[in-house]
Amino acid sequence: MSRKSLKTFGWSLLLIITLIGASAFPSDGGSLPAMSVLSLVPGSRIQLQILNLPTYTEFTVTMGPAGDRGLGAPVVAHFNTYGNGNVNYWFEVQTEVREDPFFDVRIDNGNGTYAYLTVDNTTPVSIPADTRTPSPTQTPTPLGWTITTRTFGLIKIIKVQRDGVVVAAIRNMPANTVFTVTIGAAGTKGLGGYPVGSLTTGNASGVAMVGTFEIPALLRGSDFLDLRVQAPGRFYYATIRNVNYP
Repeated sequence: MSRKSLKTFGWSLLLIITLIGASAFPSDGGSLPAMSVLSLVPGSRIQLQILNLPTYTEFTVTMGPAGDRGLGAPVVAHFNTYGNGNVNYWFEVQTEVREDPFFDVRIDNGNGTYAYLTVDNTTPVSIPADTRTPSPTQTPTPLGWTITTRTFGLIKIIKVQRDGVVVAAIRNMPANTVFTVTIGAAGTKGLGGYPVGSLTTGNASGVAMVGTFEIPALLRGSDFLDLRVQAPGRFYYATIRNVNYP
């Protein structure tokens, strides 16, 4: 999880699948979880579209050698579906499989809902900007905003797991905009930081959104971190104390 990369994140309903099979392998019948690759920078980062998930559920993301279905593999991230069962997320390619031609990625809630797929790690995949569509959940504006304004709005840190994840809410966001999310060393304002996710707003302006972002491996142990949420011409950032909160 150590490679810095170009901050170009998009969310899309265009299904581009770079895997050995044609779909992910879900856990049960009915509305099955389905997973596909939207974008891939081989050996660096991958964007997954994951459909038909239960809402307000936390999932663990693991990556391991091809053929192991991600079972017992290193954890690379966590995400929460909140009110949306269809999500798109970027993840860093796990160090141990970065040079492998194929690897398995798995999402699992630990309670019987999971999906996995085998990714071709040799061929870049990209999505044109005009195919991007909203996916993350819009949430009511939380109360008690305390983090300072940066250009177009406010960031509120909802939760921090030391060296784990940061849950942040951003309000007053413009409509139909794709934001990249980076975490960097304190004092950098997140510029040149590690990519940890993306957020795409819907048709309504001024909404608030909530995202869960993994603290990059090379920044774990830092006392303070800078979180940056940015789109062309607008950005938000906040300095985070890397301690368990609340």
